[in-house]
Amino acid sequence: MRTCFVINFGARHMNTQNQSNATPQTPVQLIRMNALSKMVGYHKGHINLMIGEGKFPQRLKIGKRASAWLLPEIMAWINQNWKEGDSFSPPLLDQPRLMRRSEVLSLIGLEKDTLYRMMERGEFPNGKVLGFRETRWDYNDIMCWIASKIQERDALIP
Repeated sequence: MRTCFVINFGARHMNTQNQSNATPQTPVQLIRMNALSKMVGYHKGHINLMIGEGKFPQRLKIGKRASAWLLPEIMAWINQNWKEGDSFSPPLLDQPRLMRRSEVLSLIGLEKDTLYRMMERGEFPNGKVLGFRETRWDYNDIMCWIASKIQERDALIP
């Protein structure tokens, strides 16, 4: 089983109150801009303005031209539990759990062709080939990938 180490750079952390409010009820999922806009009721321009003012969670850069937001951070913002400087660390499982492609795509908010392009470039964990046309991804590998994107984001924020 792969071990994932999440390093907190010190500038950003999620306090225990927000951690308890966001994690148990809210599944880890990445939300793209169109879905986010519908979810919060603001247009893209207003969301970007609030990000610039520090009033909305920062996006994660998940590909060359793709970005997304963490659902637990968005839910904390909706519930008014989020404040600038909060961050989220995805949970890992003790037992191995293999995910189907449809589950992975739903979790990370990408299309199938984008997922495979990212795998070819080494930007996303390769799945485990179980047989002819049967590929599965380890849940912990996906969570480690999300954690690495969170670290990249948090390292860029002063």
